[in-house]
Amino acid sequence: MSQKEISAQIVNEIIDYLNTMPGKPYHNPEPIKDPEKHQEFTNAKESGRNLKKLTEKIANQIKPNDFTIDSSSNRYLDGSNQKMRDYFWIQCKLQQYYNSPVSISIFFELYNQRPQLRISLEIKNNDATQEQKRCYQDVILNYQKPDDILYFITPKDATNNGEISNDDPEKLSERCQLKPKSPDYIDHVQLVKVWTLVKDKPLSLIELQKAFAELEIPYKEIMKEISFQDQTTKVNKQDIDISLNTILFGPPGTGKTYNSVNYATAICQHTSLDMEKNRPYSDVFRDYQEFKNAGQIQFITFHQSYSYEDFIEGIKPGLTNDGNLTYQLSDGIFKQFCKKAQDNANENFVLIIDEINRGNISKIFGELITLIETTKRQGANEEASAILPYSHENFSIPQNVYILGTMNTADHSIAVLDTALRRRFKFIEMMPDSSLLDSIKINDQINVSAMLQAINDRIEILIDREHTIGHAYFMKLNDPQQASLDNLKDIMLNQVLPLLQDYFFDDYDKIRMVLNDNNFVQAKPIDEALFIDNELNLPEVRYVINETAFNEISNYQKIYQNESDNY
Repeated sequence: MSQKEISAQIVNEIIDYLNTMPGKPYHNPEPIKDPEKHQEFTNAKESGRNLKKLTEKIANQIKPNDFTIDSSSNRYLDGSNQKMRDYFWIQCKLQQYYNSPVSISIFFELYNQRPQLRISLEIKNNDATQEQKRCYQDVILNYQKPDDILYFITPKDATNNGEISNDDPEKLSERCQLKPKSPDYIDHVQLVKVWTLVKDKPLSLIELQKAFAELEIPYKEIMKEISFQDQTTKVNKQDIDISLNTILFGPPGTGKTYNSVNYATAICQHTSLDMEKNRPYSDVFRDYQEFKNAGQIQFITFHQSYSYEDFIEGIKPGLTNDGNLTYQLSDGIFKQFCKKAQDNANENFVLIIDEINRGNISKIFGELITLIETTKRQGANEEASAILPYSHENFSIPQNVYILGTMNTADHSIAVLDTALRRRFKFIEMMPDSSLLDSIKINDQINVSAMLQAINDRIEILIDREHTIGHAYFMKLNDPQQASLDNLKDIMLNQVLPLLQDYFFDDYDKIRMVLNDNNFVQAKPIDEALFIDNELNLPEVRYVINETAFNEISNYQKIYQNESDNY
């Protein structure tokens, strides 16, 4: 390759690949015994890897020296790893903005079935905040671009990668402001320079470098606008204060599932957990939903019949179009998730497993229980892989996959929690926090915070701290419109009391001790005349839930009156 052009020979190699390989089936050749198939997939693998290296060399000659390449964005397999990709994509960034979602990217791709090279100033929507997206879009559409620089627009439901346009920027701006369901809505605009690749025709390297330099001007303008935000909110992937494998555990109602939103969003945003907790929860949840819709966050719940076939892979029955029974090899949720993460190495992916202790961990994870360890992930010092039993694929787990579990310590299944799980996860305890209820005063007479603290102090002595009552049951009372005696009655009668009945196995003497009261649960003498046999060893009393007692303010006050000085 000369210093003035990309030779016709190299252009031909790229054209041949783009015309013949995209969409072709691909499987890891190692476990395949059929010699013909093995050779076919080996050739495809070598072809993809060779072109990957070649396109990176081209990118290194196009970009200035102060730009660095994120080579993890350049891959030859599609998201499922089951077929060859139809484009190569290389992100270039100034080193000080390496964690930014904005880049000048070089594409080798098919556009309307024609091979082309495209240099784009783009932003990765899944990695960007709403403010960063707005800033990027404003600079793009207000930039006085040269005539040879065009726009590349991406409709919301584009069936291809996008559409090259030279529309008026004001018109494009209006389309960006439309509702997403509008047919004219634009989700994304890039500044681009495009070259059609023609057989036996070299490309001018000087021309490519000139286009990169033209896009560098708005790129730096964008980075000036959002660099302060990057420096204050973005952190390195290695600096994220959350372990790859984390379990939030504690009694019911302590906000484990609620807080998993903060954890997952912090991971996907590459921000600190404290920063997410300090944001309005409505904003965090909105970002959480965006990441979930984009496939970076997935939420599942383990249960007793959850299996390896559901989680990793297995043979599953199905019906053909004519109604006949068939069996197919299917990837499970975790395997699909890992493949998507592997194909998007710059993004973090979070699998939230609610009630993780309810599943049979050894059965569900199988041989992958070892591979989830931080030191065994792809690229780690002790990287490990396993041959899966059904597909015979050589499988490993990417470093950008986070597993976030929640676990109820009051659940009886906690006693049989797999020791393998205990060793491989970081456990973060979440306990009741009655101080979050300090502002609640029902009818200006009932101190809900003091009431919950008194209940939990007694439970801790009579059972243990893992069976205390979470503050989340009462959180809605923080809303002044919800802070009524009727709502408190509903919480105590229909949520707290059933928990106590479960905890104490209907030992109502202890339940009465917890409530410090004889009114909510009443002991009534047994009428021995009910039984013919007078020699039966009958209990002295029977217990009755007194629903009318839940309407009396004084009964709630009695729960904490002996400890009122402490609250």
